[in-house]
Amino acid sequence: MNQGYASSLTICRIARFIAYYLMSDSLSFGAWLKQRRRALDLTQQELAQRTACSLSTLRKIESDDLIPSKELAQLLAEAVGVSAAEQDAFVAFARGAQVTFAAPAQLQATPAATSSTVVTLPKATPTGYYLPTPLTGLVGRERELQSGCALLRLDHVRLLTLVGPPGAGKTRLSLALAKALQREFAHGACFVPLAPISDPTLVLAAIAQTLQVRESAGESLLATLQALLSQQQLLLVLDNFEQVVDAAPDISELLTAAPELKIIVSSRETLKLYGEYEFPVAPLAIPDIHHLPSAALLEMYPAVELFVQRARAVRPDFAITRDNGATVAQICAWLDGLPLAIEMAAARIKWQNPATLLDQLRSQLLALTGGPRDLTPRQQTLRGAMDWSYNLLTLVEQKLFIAFGVINGSSTAAALAALTDLDEALVNGLLLGLVEKSLLQYSVDEQGKARYTMLQMVREYAQAKQREQGVHAELQARHAAFYSRLVAASLPQLQTDAAEQVLKRLTLEHTNLRSALTWQLQTTPVAGLQLATLLANSLWGIRGYFSEGRSWLEKFLAAAPKGTHQQGREVGHLTAATNAWLAAARMALGQGDLPAAATFATASERLALTLEEDSAVRAALRCRAAIALHQSDYEQATQLYQQALELCRPERDQLEAAAILNGLGLIAKDQGDYARALALHEESQARYADAGDTIGMARSLTYASIAAYWQGDYLRSIDLARQVITLQHGIGDVVSLSYSREIEAMALVRLGQLAAGMQILEECLGAFEEQDDRAGVATVLVDLGQAAYRQQDYVHSFAYHARALGLAHSIGDRRRAAFALEGMGVARAYNATTTENLTEAVQFLAAASTLRHTIGAPLPAIERTAYEEALTLASTHLAPTQYDSAWQNGAAISVAQIVQSYPQV
Repeated sequence: MNQGYASSLTICRIARFIAYYLMSDSLSFGAWLKQRRRALDLTQQELAQRTACSLSTLRKIESDDLIPSKELAQLLAEAVGVSAAEQDAFVAFARGAQVTFAAPAQLQATPAATSSTVVTLPKATPTGYYLPTPLTGLVGRERELQSGCALLRLDHVRLLTLVGPPGAGKTRLSLALAKALQREFAHGACFVPLAPISDPTLVLAAIAQTLQVRESAGESLLATLQALLSQQQLLLVLDNFEQVVDAAPDISELLTAAPELKIIVSSRETLKLYGEYEFPVAPLAIPDIHHLPSAALLEMYPAVELFVQRARAVRPDFAITRDNGATVAQICAWLDGLPLAIEMAAARIKWQNPATLLDQLRSQLLALTGGPRDLTPRQQTLRGAMDWSYNLLTLVEQKLFIAFGVINGSSTAAALAALTDLDEALVNGLLLGLVEKSLLQYSVDEQGKARYTMLQMVREYAQAKQREQGVHAELQARHAAFYSRLVAASLPQLQTDAAEQVLKRLTLEHTNLRSALTWQLQTTPVAGLQLATLLANSLWGIRGYFSEGRSWLEKFLAAAPKGTHQQGREVGHLTAATNAWLAAARMALGQGDLPAAATFATASERLALTLEEDSAVRAALRCRAAIALHQSDYEQATQLYQQALELCRPERDQLEAAAILNGLGLIAKDQGDYARALALHEESQARYADAGDTIGMARSLTYASIAAYWQGDYLRSIDLARQVITLQHGIGDVVSLSYSREIEAMALVRLGQLAAGMQILEECLGAFEEQDDRAGVATVLVDLGQAAYRQQDYVHSFAYHARALGLAHSIGDRRRAAFALEGMGVARAYNATTTENLTEAVQFLAAASTLRHTIGAPLPAIERTAYEEALTLASTHLAPTQYDSAWQNGAAISVAQIVQSYPQV
């Protein structure tokens, strides 16, 4: 479940509350069901068994804390005697619809049993076959239980194999399925534990012993079992089949001979038999620890519910509270939602509080001990459970399994081949084998390539094995080297049509890249500096991961050997540092932290001059020019761009020249020369197009759309912005995409499509906030203020502009600050109720005028009408001396003083 589900649950509770008063019998569905159950003299446990749901689920339904699925509602209808004609209304009632339904007492006294899907009463008394009864209830498997029962009720489903990782609860689910269905089989259900044996030839003997069958002289045990089972309608449960999987043909022989026999198998790999139905058993659902619901709703997540239930077994007063809820959620997430792991962790609540337990889990996941004495040794500890699976692997499988421990998240056969020096084709087969043994999980990415994942618990075990065998450091080094090569090879492709696929691949590998960086920070910081720089110039810069990129770069620059970021002897180190400082400047610029960006760019330029490397000097100059542009220092920005352009070689540096032309176009736009701005951006786009650089083309089109907007050509602006969105489909260049959508939204606002424009602006605001792009946030706040003004919502217009002013001032964006001041002045003038309000409006507008004159960025013509109307309104209602005094005071006041007087709201 997720946060959206929790919100839906709250809404449904409200709907049920309303329905309570709208229903003719004044009963919510939960109360109705409880009354009906009691009228039929059924316990909750009995009704749960009839509907193949857990007792916990039924309790939640009766307390109106859970809405049943349509399938479960149908089963409930049949179980409590709702006629076929009324079942549609009953299901709607159960699902929260406001319908009138008969009171519980008005139905017939006994449940109907006419449908083939009804859980019927037993056809015969079970023959005493072994079916253990767990001492605790099944938690969080309601959907799996219903689905499994539905499958096994189908005539053609004879063999159902529950497949999942160690500790996922396959055995527990198989028992629950058998318990729910045993009355539907004339001879009941029988449970055969195979954990004690490892010889496939002993499987038939184990089945025979459990069924109390003796071998007949002169007849094979297989034939004896076939003869018995051919006369019985039986549900057979074979538990822990993975270590005797070679006995699968014998199971096929039994099914062939016994048409009324059905078998449930729990295993870490499938049997690969014809007619087998694979039933994955995933870990329990866990909450998103980054977006947790309230403490009251946390227990609705199965993993948390299991933790609480088991914790109460050792400490009856344990409960989820506001203080411990987040910690318990993190424990469940840290344990991947694996029931075995959660149960063992919860047992420690007897001695430790959740916070202490979480700290221990983080440091030593595999240290959990103390399972109940009646469990097998492999279940006593997580290490035992892992040892059990590991010892069943071949030597080459063990090698691959251990190597996979350095993988973070998902990976490919190519990566594992590089880690192990094994042939990639061989690795492919071995990985599939590990998937079948439930030690890995398998998925296919958007490009149709196989990716493999290891659960955290299993990964911790593999890493422990690495350390035991002394190969951990070597594998980590190989891992870092492989992913560094991957990024380096990807970089040239970003200027081609392959950019979209490259970025998708890098995104998929992001967790592995972070692991590589972590290792390099501890061992080889110069190599890590190079990898971080490559990522800043690719994935991080394009997808807008500015905060993360800057953080990594600063860490590596601090950790690099002495002389790397100062004058030193090793040219390689100096080159790495030069590029890293420049990358850090670009990350800071993306964040809108202009002072930091300027410091980083200056450091890069200083080292580049030391190295006498023109390309590095040019790149640093261009970065410094961009910073000056953001600070509205157009004179310096123009000089720096021109210096950088002079260092470009016509035959080799077309892409660099294209980027510089875009910068010059932005200067022209800010200075009000929109025609020149459009011409420069079009020339830049042409150069990018000649080079096949899609991302560069998108950036140029973005800037052109902005220039067209300020020129007042809103339709062209929208067309250009949408071209960017088309180009960006799948690439995810957040800079181009976010600013293109922002300018499209404002053009829509200018054209009167306020609702559509504001919706896009709200989305852009979220995107910029997620990227930590403060310049982008300030831009959208001004836009929202403009949109609110056009809706005559002057209060919110002023608030948006005041927030934008504070943010623009904090990052040194003086042009954006001027827009914010103008917005504040216009909003205050139109909403003035006192002379003081009008005086403030004039002061804001005067301050903006002074600021624009200082930086050389005139007020765009499309903004002039509102500006002048506000001044006219103020001059009409103020005496000439009041107006003049207000203007003079506003012209003299600093932005810092205004920010202090009108803080962000």
